[in-house]
Amino acid sequence: MPIPSYKISFDDEDAADDIYENIIRLEIKEDIKQAASFTLRISITLQQEGEWSYLDDERFDLFKKVTIAFGVGEDDAVPYFEGFITHLAPHFDPAEELCYLEARGMDATCLMNLEEKIETWTDTAHSDIAGQLFAHYGLTPEVESTTAMHAETDNILVQKHTDIRFLKELAERNGFECYVGMTDDGQVKGFFKPHALDIAPRPPLAVHFEDETNVQFMDIQVAGNQPLGIGGWHLNLGDKELEELPVDETAVALLGSDSLSSLTRSKVEALCSPKEAAGRVYQGDPTNLDGTELEQGLQGRLDRDSWFIKARGSVNSESYGSLIHARNLVPVKGLGTRYSGNYLVSSVVSTLADGHFEQQIELIRNGWGVTGDEPFESNG
Repeated sequence: MPIPSYKISFDDEDAADDIYENIIRLEIKEDIKQAASFTLRISITLQQEGEWSYLDDERFDLFKKVTIAFGVGEDDAVPYFEGFITHLAPHFDPAEELCYLEARGMDATCLMNLEEKIETWTDTAHSDIAGQLFAHYGLTPEVESTTAMHAETDNILVQKHTDIRFLKELAERNGFECYVGMTDDGQVKGFFKPHALDIAPRPPLAVHFEDETNVQFMDIQVAGNQPLGIGGWHLNLGDKELEELPVDETAVALLGSDSLSSLTRSKVEALCSPKEAAGRVYQGDPTNLDGTELEQGLQGRLDRDSWFIKARGSVNSESYGSLIHARNLVPVKGLGTRYSGNYLVSSVVSTLADGHFEQQIELIRNGWGVTGDEPFESNG
């Protein structure tokens, strides 16, 4: 599509016209498994003094804050990404017009990953730890309360990593996700909570759907050999007995009519004659984690493994008329009964280059078939 309206600022100051005049490429990557990042490529020219434009420009200093806003159609540009410059990569070519400076960076996750710490946490819920650490970096915490506590006389919780790696470990124990993200109103928050699927879906993506078609291509892969269950062992510190904790069903709402378990469990049982449970795997060695905490972690891992359908495609943003973010819920139609339905956006790469804008997306799904509740009607 034609380039949408967009706006760049450095340390909250709007970029001057010269920045826009010399931008070659702007790319933003969002992914549910890693920090959001950006790449800004700008043309550089040799000056009379032997210096190059932008190479000594303070707007491209390391850890300069960069905010990028996009607008589609007649909509004003709204904040889409905020982060910090972490890498600079000038490129010099024999042809001066092909020389450029590439500035790369990521969201505030980069600040939370700079220092490894040894820290003990006692009598503090995991959600309270998340709130404290996010606030330390000036982020507004959005956390869901947890109950696990580590008493000083019991099982002390020790941090041995950077703040963000530590929080991601705690998130896994609770079946949560942990990330830094920007809300629709431009707030940068630290999130520590379960995957949210009870969210308003984006307008539908349409494949081979006559005039409503807004997807240039889409590839889908189905993996039938994902775990159907997961188990672990809890060491009771009182009687020193091992207790097995199995989890055999996902707790995440299905985005289709049939889960992988309902599709394959009986077939696997007939083919393999399992000793315990079909498709169950086990997580590591016995642990002295609280039984509830261990079960939450096992549930979270099974939930993550339940996304057995993956898709990737390219959106015709001019026809779609909206912007897509990672963690959006989007209905896809035109793929037949089995593959049409709601998908979770796991990754988005938004690119401005050569006078065009495009979004490459990756989607995941934990159910086959339509449910009948999908909002397939076009929003305009």
